[in-house]
Amino acid sequence: MSKKATEFQKKEMSRMYRGKEIFKPLNTGWVDEHVACVREWVANIFFYRKGDTTLMIDAGYNYDRLEEKMGWLGIDPKSIRHILNSGRNIRS
Repeated sequence: MSKKATEFQKKEMSRMYRGKEIFKPLNTGWVDEHVACVREWVANIFFYRKGDTTLMIDAGYNYDRLEEKMGWLGIDPKSIRHILNSGRNIRS
Protein backbone atom coordinates (compact mmCIF):
# COMPACT_ATOMS: atom_id res chain seq x y z
CA MET A 1 0.00 0.00 0.00
CA SER A 2 1.44 3.38 -0.91
CA LYS A 3 1.99 6.33 1.41
CA LYS A 4 -0.98 7.98 -0.28
CA ALA A 5 -3.45 5.23 0.64
CA THR A 6 -6.63 6.63 2.08
CA GLU A 7 -8.18 5.45 5.32
CA PHE A 8 -10.97 3.94 3.20
CA GLN A 9 -8.42 1.90 1.21
CA LYS A 10 -6.73 0.69 4.40
CA LYS A 11 -10.08 -0.37 5.92
CA GLU A 12 -11.32 -2.05 2.76
CA MET A 13 -8.05 -3.90 2.16
CA SER A 14 -8.10 -5.19 5.73
CA ARG A 15 -11.75 -6.25 5.41
CA MET A 16 -11.35 -7.89 1.99
CA TYR A 17 -8.29 -9.96 2.87
CA ARG A 18 -8.96 -10.77 6.54
CA GLY A 19 -8.59 -14.52 7.10
CA LYS A 20 -7.58 -15.30 3.50
CA GLU A 21 -5.01 -18.07 3.11
CA ILE A 22 -3.15 -16.18 0.39
CA PHE A 23 -1.88 -13.47 2.76
CA LYS A 24 0.11 -14.73 5.72
CA PRO A 25 2.78 -12.06 6.26
CA LEU A 26 5.43 -12.58 8.91
CA ASN A 27 5.82 -9.98 11.62
CA THR A 28 8.82 -7.67 11.51
CA GLY A 29 11.83 -9.53 12.89
CA TRP A 30 14.65 -11.97 12.24
CA VAL A 31 13.73 -15.35 10.73
CA ASP A 32 17.20 -16.80 11.33
CA GLU A 33 20.77 -15.49 11.58
CA HIS A 34 20.82 -14.31 7.92
CA VAL A 35 17.17 -13.56 7.04
CA ALA A 36 14.99 -10.74 8.36
CA CYS A 37 11.68 -9.31 7.25
CA VAL A 38 9.69 -6.12 7.61
CA ARG A 39 5.91 -6.44 7.54
CA GLU A 40 4.03 -3.97 5.34
CA TRP A 41 0.27 -4.60 5.61
CA VAL A 42 -0.27 -7.92 3.81
CA ALA A 43 3.26 -8.39 2.48
CA ASN A 44 6.86 -8.68 3.62
CA ILE A 45 10.07 -7.05 2.52
CA PHE A 46 12.89 -9.53 3.14
CA PHE A 47 16.59 -9.00 3.81
CA TYR A 48 19.38 -11.52 3.44
CA ARG A 49 22.57 -10.51 5.22
CA LYS A 50 25.95 -12.20 5.01
CA GLY A 51 28.96 -10.38 6.38
CA ASP A 52 28.85 -6.72 5.38
CA THR A 53 26.53 -7.28 2.42
CA THR A 54 22.72 -7.15 2.52
CA LEU A 55 20.32 -8.18 -0.25
CA MET A 56 16.84 -6.61 -0.16
CA ILE A 57 14.01 -8.67 -1.68
CA ASP A 58 10.61 -7.32 -2.76
CA ALA A 59 11.47 -3.71 -2.05
CA GLY A 60 8.89 -2.21 -4.41
CA TYR A 61 6.69 -0.64 -1.77
CA ASN A 62 6.41 3.08 -1.06
CA TYR A 63 6.54 2.41 2.65
CA ASP A 64 7.22 5.44 4.82
CA ARG A 65 8.31 3.45 7.91
CA LEU A 66 10.73 1.08 6.17
CA GLU A 67 13.91 2.83 7.31
CA GLU A 68 12.56 3.00 10.88
CA LYS A 69 11.78 -0.73 10.95
CA MET A 70 15.12 -1.58 9.36
CA GLY A 71 16.65 0.30 12.28
CA TRP A 72 14.73 -1.93 14.73
CA LEU A 73 16.49 -4.89 13.12
CA GLY A 74 19.92 -3.24 13.06
CA ILE A 75 20.01 -3.11 9.24
CA ASP A 76 21.77 -0.04 7.88
CA PRO A 77 20.20 1.10 4.57
CA LYS A 78 23.75 1.83 3.34
CA SER A 79 24.57 -1.89 3.69
CA ILE A 80 22.11 -2.76 0.87
CA ARG A 81 24.20 -3.90 -2.10
CA HIS A 82 21.52 -5.54 -4.25
CA ILE A 83 17.76 -5.23 -4.61
CA LEU A 84 15.55 -7.96 -6.08
CA ASN A 85 11.96 -6.99 -6.85
CA SER A 86 9.55 -9.73 -7.85
CA GLY A 87 6.70 -7.30 -8.60
CA ARG A 88 5.89 -5.73 -11.91
CA ASN A 89 5.53 -2.09 -10.81
CA ILE A 90 8.58 -0.27 -9.52
CA ARG A 91 8.17 3.32 -8.42
CA SER A 92 10.70 5.71 -7.01
